Amino acid sequence: MKNYFATLEDAQQWLEKNRMDGVKCPCCNQFVKVYKRKFHGSMGRVLMLMCRAHWTGKTDDDGYTHVENLLVALGNNTKGVQGKMKYWGLVESKPPATTDKKTSGLWRPTHKGFLFAQNRVRVPKHVYVYNDSVLGFGNELVYIREVLPEKFNYQELMDERHV
Repeated sequence: MKNYFATLEDAQQWLEKNRMDGVKCPCCNQFVKVYKRKFHGSMGRVLMLMCRAHWTGKTDDDGYTHVENLLVALGNNTKGVQGKMKYWGLVESKPPATTDKKTSGLWRPTHKGFLFAQNRVRVPKHVYVYNDSVLGFGNELVYIREVLPEKFNYQELMDERHV
């Protein structure tokens, strides 16, 4: 059944109310959902590898490293988690050399990322993401040592139905 709205503003308000459950936009049919992401042990391990690469000089002059290549060289098949850690402000991507790419593939830890990797600061365990932007954070804070034993749980991620 199609949703019909009198105005674009009506459709926007409806999306705002329903985006937690995941709905199709009545204007463009794009799937719209707020995702609750958890900082898990795989992320912590990749962050620590990125910090180690920096400390051992295995980065470019600006401190960036190609994380996917680093992981392959170490026999680690955890892919893409560096892109999620940006939501916590722990890593940053080097701007791409050309405008036809979303990222350069090069990443580096931020100051906050180094502090977290050293177990000196806590970060929120959960972040709420909508359209690749942070909407907010959960109240529970964690140190990296608390999350390292945790493994990524796909089913837990997919079972997140609401906040």
